[in-house]
Amino acid sequence: MSLVKLLNNAILEVPKLEVKLEQAIEEQDWDEQKKEYLKQIVRQLREPKLCKFNKGNYGFISFEPLTLEVSIESEILDVNKIHRYFEEMIADLNKISNDIVFELSNFCKYSLKETWSIKIDWYI
Repeated sequence: MSLVKLLNNAILEVPKLEVKLEQAIEEQDWDEQKKEYLKQIVRQLREPKLCKFNKGNYGFISFEPLTLEVSIESEILDVNKIHRYFEEMIADLNKISNDIVFELSNFCKYSLKETWSIKIDWYI
């Protein structure tokens, strides 16, 4: 099988993997807030911008990172604790994901509100 066909087959599986990951997240013994954050991340895997097809029925993938916006009171937690929380959350997601690898790419706080934006790179 050619490399292009292997890649296309992997891309076609991504929406199915999203369903499997969401179910696996729900089965974990994690707090509900963490589960909801992780489900918000993996649900982005089924978005139309992710997989598009040209006339030859070959898929191509957008390597845009997945994003999550969360509200955390930064007066309570310092930046290092917030970073560790996000890293641990992504590490836990990787423990249940056999086909997709997630990696914390970046995070930042919006200056006017208590909202943090997290960017997650992912690989198949």
